[in-house]
Amino acid sequence: MTDAPALHLRFELEVTISAPMDIGATERGHRRVIPITGGTFRYFPASGAEVPGIVLPVGADFQTLMSDQLTYLSASYVIEDVDGQRILVENTGIRHADAETIAAINRGESAPEKDVYFTTAPVLSSSDERYAWVSHRVFIAKAIREPEHVKLFFFEVE
Repeated sequence: MTDAPALHLRFELEVTISAPMDIGATERGHRRVIPITGGTFRYFPASGAEVPGIVLPVGADFQTLMSDQLTYLSASYVIEDVDGQRILVENTGIRHADAETIAAINRGESAPEKDVYFTTAPVLSSSDERYAWVSHRVFIAKAIREPEHVKLFFFEVE
């Protein structure tokens, strides 16, 4: 048996969002869309200095509300470093908490991080040689939902 893989923080994002667009109950579940309006990020390379950047105001989080406690998430958006190099982020995951906590989040209130399981599996792509490695790695992310933004911490799985 091998040791458990190590995790290395590579990206920290603060993604700003606007009000949800409720699509309603469909044959594929209760759907809503959360537009992504911008934000910031920091890249932590394995060696070298931290690289700042922005989250471009494109993309959205397409959600399926499975119950009053469980939401499936599928977000696509683009981040751009200070040199104008872009990385496409395609991020799927789940958010789960008790019904009262989810109701508070849906009202635009903060919820303690410990009360919400909010984990995703981002897939990253870039045409820039400095970021080509992201297409060859697996990431997991922990997320925190705040009223006006979502904080995400992308960890490279060793």
